[in-house]
Amino acid sequence: MQKQIYLETGNQSGEYNRETFNRFGEVVGWREDNIWKNYLDLEFSLSAPNGHLPWWCIGFNICLVSYLPIAS
Repeated sequence: MQKQIYLETGNQSGEYNRETFNRFGEVVGWREDNIWKNYLDLEFSLSAPNGHLPWWCIGFNICLVSYLPIAS
């Protein structure tokens, strides 16, 4: 599901574009009102957006999204 959303939001496999990645974050529920959510603010329920798999942060500015390889 994440790959589909990733591509639908204008991202391309093997490339990074901040604007399209931010759009991806908004669609999966990790980002809202131009701000990345803190881990504790994410929704872990069946009503969460598709592709919302967890991520975690170390401190205030280093966050890791669950890594799922995006095959071509």
